[in-house]
Amino acid sequence: MDKHFHLIQDTIREKRTELHINLPSWEEIPLEIFNIKSLKVLSITGGWAGTRGKKNKIPKEIAQLSNLEVLNLSKNQITEITSELFELEKLSQLYLEKNNISILPESISKLINLEILDLGENDITAIPRELGSIPNLASLNLK
Repeated sequence: MDKHFHLIQDTIREKRTELHINLPSWEEIPLEIFNIKSLKVLSITGGWAGTRGKKNKIPKEIAQLSNLEVLNLSKNQITEITSELFELEKLSQLYLEKNNISILPESISKLINLEILDLGENDITAIPRELGSIPNLASLNLK
C-alpha cells in the first residue's frame, strides 16, 4: 500500500497527467486520486474487488477529474456506472471491460467526445438507443 500511496502523492506534487495503478489487494479506490486535477489518463485495473456481495460503483468523486480524457477501470468487478461519470466532458476513451455491469445508462450520450467505448465481457442485456447519438464514437466493444 505504501508504494501506491507514494505514487499518488508524487503524481499530485509533480502535476503528472497520467496515473496507472493495479490494485489487487485494495478494497476501495483511494479517494486521494480524485484530487489530482492534472490527470488526463487514469488507469486502475485488476483488483478493487470490494466485499463479496457488495455492489461496486464507480466513485462519484470521478467528476472532480474534469481534464480526464482516458479512463480505464477494467477488471474491477464494477456493477454500476455512476451518473457522475457522464460529467467528464473531455473523456474520449472509456475502458470498462471485464466487470459485472448489466445496465448501460441512457445518459452515456452526454459523453459527446467519446471515441472508444469498451464494455466487453460484462453482463449488459440492452443497449440504449442514445448510444447512437454520440457523434465521435468510432469503436464500440460489447463482446
